Amino acid sequence: MAKSKSSKPKKKPLTPEQRKERARQRAFARQHKMIFERAGFQRVTGVDGKHFTFDGIKSELDDLYVFENVVVMLEYTISSGAKLATHVKGKAGSHNKIAAKPYEFLQKLAEISAPVKEFLEEFPYSKNQAKFKLIYCSDEEVESHHQAFYNSTQFMPRPVRMYFYKLCSTLRKSARFELFDYLGIDSQAIGKGGVFVSGAGSHRYHGSVLPPEHSNFPTGYRIASFYVDPEALLRRAYVLRRGGWKDSLNLYQRMIIPKKVNDIRRHLREQHRVFANNIVLTLPDDTEFRNDDDEIIDTPSLSETTPAWIVIKDKPNSIGIVDGQHRVFSYYEDTQPDPLIDKYRKQQNLLATGIIYPTGMSKARKERFEAGLFLEINSNQASARSDLKQAISLILDPFRPVSVARTVVDRLAATLPLAGILEKSAYDVGRLRTTTIVTYGIQPLVKRSGEDSLFCVWDDVEKDKIVNGKNADVLARYINFCVDRISSFLVQARAALDADKWKIAAKGDSGILTVTAVNSLIILMRKLIENGHMPNGKTSLALTTLNSVKFSNFKSSQYAALATHMYNKVKP
Repeated sequence: MAKSKSSKPKKKPLTPEQRKERARQRAFARQHKMIFERAGFQRVTGVDGKHFTFDGIKSELDDLYVFENVVVMLEYTISSGAKLATHVKGKAGSHNKIAAKPYEFLQKLAEISAPVKEFLEEFPYSKNQAKFKLIYCSDEEVESHHQAFYNSTQFMPRPVRMYFYKLCSTLRKSARFELFDYLGIDSQAIGKGGVFVSGAGSHRYHGSVLPPEHSNFPTGYRIASFYVDPEALLRRAYVLRRGGWKDSLNLYQRMIIPKKVNDIRRHLREQHRVFANNIVLTLPDDTEFRNDDDEIIDTPSLSETTPAWIVIKDKPNSIGIVDGQHRVFSYYEDTQPDPLIDKYRKQQNLLATGIIYPTGMSKARKERFEAGLFLEINSNQASARSDLKQAISLILDPFRPVSVARTVVDRLAATLPLAGILEKSAYDVGRLRTTTIVTYGIQPLVKRSGEDSLFCVWDDVEKDKIVNGKNADVLARYINFCVDRISSFLVQARAALDADKWKIAAKGDSGILTVTAVNSLIILMRKLIENGHMPNGKTSLALTTLNSVKFSNFKSSQYAALATHMYNKVKP
């Protein structure tokens, strides 16, 4: 009797949790794919799943994207908590080896991947001309002490990923200039068709310079009007938008609205003309004004409006768009040719008013000026959202109570026990919104009057300097004091509750944290301070009775009622 052929063992079916995890991993990789492909990069396949030893260490790569001589290598993980810490520490050795010899690494990978081998054979740049970038892409932010294990790797946590995902979804290939800036690549170091274009990297536009007395701007500011092509602005522009990858705490404009951009783009196609109003820009301080003889114009000595050549360097993120962002970005370069828009993008058809700051002006002063100018231009528009107002206030006057409260909340969002609970950016899904916590919770607690505020129990001898709004060092000390005392109190509150309660409330779950719960705990602090139970911002009262509070019985804005209920539970 013939022996039956042994059959291969069947694969064990995935559990629902494993299927969900696989789906998350695919969605995670897909978002990065959309970022780079919409920005004009080409994906090299045959990378994922290839394991081999490189320079004595086991290595692999999750994805590979190329734009001309820019080669981006990506590592993906959706791990969190302790698993993320283990993963990021475990990858440091191989990342450092790859970063030290990226071309050699790809050559080794090409031995087991035909697509990578084909890419290297057709790559039109030499090893030294290539710009290699290695990015660690995570859903959670990698802590700085773990990042320190890496020599050259850049980190792209969720907020940065979502920022570029939305930017590239709207601006397509025109978003690549900001992506290059994020990667730290000078636009002059990027080739085109296998060659590099030499040159100074600047463009000049004919326009007019206003004399100082005609602009009514403060001393040292220079103002010019000129026509500029959208392509030049797309290469250089940034918009003061909260939630970007640079200093997002102090950027206040909303993200570019796709519908608005596409409506204007439709207008360009149908009407074949631009909008007849100007855009307002802040130009870099190395912008030059030259006459027809190519001599620098002495702008302070001007007595009348003077024709000039406005010379602007080719640097990404160097021109701020204060007003007119959607008109500029409606000319974006799509992933597919758009002959009409492609033609208009190169024409000098946008009338611009350019403002140049005085030499040596600090970044903080520039931000305050742009914030004030934004408010001035938009003063007649519909009332701005509360989060926008808070962000602008933080720039214009950091001493205002709402600004102090905004800063404290942003710090609490990165500090236990509220880290991972409060949103840190507009892209934090499933976390508690902070606008109401700033207004109704923290601002009354940090105000500079009354017997129920932290200011009342702060014993700093220079505290009155905050009231006068003149000493940033004292303000920083007060903010540190507030963050420390609030965090300490909330740690006590968390310890008083059952272990499964200190998490965001969800239907059918044991979590109790809502905006109402957080605000009520903050108001409870005020009640304790007012009644002498927190003489130095710390309470010695036992908070164990908080565990018996039915937080779910208090809805929406019942902050005061819940706080009073808790106070009656914990008071002696």
